[in-house]
Amino acid sequence: MDKVELYSTFFVRKKWDILKRMPIPDKGFEASFREYLYREIGFDKMSDIKDIGLGLSYQTLSDVNHELDVIGLKNRDLCIFELKHYEVNDITKEIVFTFLGKVMDFYFFHFTTCLSA
Repeated sequence: MDKVELYSTFFVRKKWDILKRMPIPDKGFEASFREYLYREIGFDKMSDIKDIGLGLSYQTLSDVNHELDVIGLKNRDLCIFELKHYEVNDITKEIVFTFLGKVMDFYFFHFTTCLSA
């Protein structure tokens, strides 16, 4: 899904700078990102705000309910986004590893479920 990567990058680097900020902690970043991607990509299904299951009852291998900000399904592609609104580039390795851990927890549950079926 190269298109998803291109539109995501375009939103962060170009679109977000011109959008009106909202009086909430993330300034409306998450909702604006979600709406933009839905409009541009046309996901078949997209998570609601704070719906970690995309209405599909996602489970994890660890049984921990993770919160992921945006989950989109297009054909057979599953796109997962963890959004952070930073005024400066302050992305630490802990943030990256936390996200990877969440995604792997979802993935390994479904991978092992497919193997046992």
